[in-house]
Amino acid sequence: MSKNILGKKIKEFREFRQITREDLALKANLDKQQLEKIEEKGVMPSLGHLIKISRALGVRIGTFLDDQDQVGPVIVKAGEEKASLSFSTKDESSREHLNFFSLAQDKAGRHMEPFIVEIEPSKESDYKLSTHEGEEFIYVLEGS
Repeated sequence: MSKNILGKKIKEFREFRQITREDLALKANLDKQQLEKIEEKGVMPSLGHLIKISRALGVRIGTFLDDQDQVGPVIVKAGEEKASLSFSTKDESSREHLNFFSLAQDKAGRHMEPFIVEIEPSKESDYKLSTHEGEEFIYVLEGS
């Protein structure tokens, strides 16, 4: 998914619900300029910010990630997962980077968002930890 598509979807949902950018920023506890960068300039929000935006708009996070819905089971074979998004941490200058590969991007009516997450190696030993609302199920496939 293109970075600009995510911002456009957020803007479309906000405008459809007749919510101003200022009101959405307030409801999502984000800076108005930050929301403008996401909507207009394709800046990728952190996963935590995307969760806050989706909750403020009353939609599940997958609404922003979906292309076409499937009703039946979704089977994703190794190497066929869809590269969906890259989320950077809140600090845009940070070198920490996460690549998300959706395992159920096209699944209709899902209640969780399964991803394979690649964490790019960093030479830095002082990692900045990030948190967000919600639950996570983490299963390490490779590495430590």
